[in-house]
Amino acid sequence: MIPRKRSRLFLICLSLVLLITVYLTFNPQLFKTLAFGVWVLVRERDIIDSFEAEKRWGFIKFSPEVFRNGDSRIRAPMAASAIRSNIFVGSSEQELLDSLGEPDGDYFDDGCFNYRLSQNSEGADHWDLVFCFKYPEKIVRKVFVYRSCCNNPPRWLTSP
Repeated sequence: MIPRKRSRLFLICLSLVLLITVYLTFNPQLFKTLAFGVWVLVRERDIIDSFEAEKRWGFIKFSPEVFRNGDSRIRAPMAASAIRSNIFVGSSEQELLDSLGEPDGDYFDDGCFNYRLSQNSEGADHWDLVFCFKYPEKIVRKVFVYRSCCNNPPRWLTSP
């Protein structure tokens, strides 16, 4: 884990040096291109772990019945518990549907069901609890939280 963080830090520092150099040479198109690269390196991750989910929404023990009928104020705090306990891992697709109902999230993958954790509002983060299956058995193999919107670059990068 440490070498990966070091290499990412090195890339960020190198990118910043390049950005400053390009800025000083007054090449706005090249500056925007490099700035976008730095933004990609430092932007928030799209998949978060249970500790980040708990920090973001708190922690409530996962209950399928409560989750199924709950709104974002109820569902989001259950995400950390669902990830930590690997809830439904090893369960069939039908067992998941019977417990949580039809998927209502925005993560699109043929091999996954997803359930909305946060309300979708203009420009806000939108998170889903995702259950991915092992095929052809249709058994849940992985549970994670995915940010399904707001991956657009900052406005200053896209302005003319």
